[in-house]
Amino acid sequence: MHYIAKNPKNSEVYEKMVKKCKYFFIKNSILVIDKLYYNHNGWKTLIKDDMKSVDINKLLCKLWITDELHVYPEILSKNSIVSSIIPKIYQCDAKHLSLHDQNISLNEFMFLCSSVKNLRLNEVTIKNEDGTEVSFDKLIKQLPQIKEIF
Repeated sequence: MHYIAKNPKNSEVYEKMVKKCKYFFIKNSILVIDKLYYNHNGWKTLIKDDMKSVDINKLLCKLWITDELHVYPEILSKNSIVSSIIPKIYQCDAKHLSLHDQNISLNEFMFLCSSVKNLRLNEVTIKNEDGTEVSFDKLIKQLPQIKEIF
């Protein structure tokens, strides 16, 4: 039971387990969300066709993003906002990823892009662990599942 609670196969299985038995949420607290957005008003998510604010700093559980992640800070001093949320993410299965005006490490980028099909980057700098910038062709080689890049 403990292994199943700590290693859910996918978000659908996890949600079914939590609905049947709260033990799974207590052992591995994950909030499954389809879409997560960031702009000058902060973090928001879409719940039943209504945008709701999310205070990431007050969340006691991890996030499992299943469809979209969009970061549009509109303030240049917030160029590491996506890096600051990564410790709060259990898994990112987003199919659509949009990053604007961000500085991010290659490891963080690859963590976010594990399932991405549609990638949109604008003024994004991705760096290796040694601080050098990652070339665009190196990124593309590591993302064979990508269908569209803007």
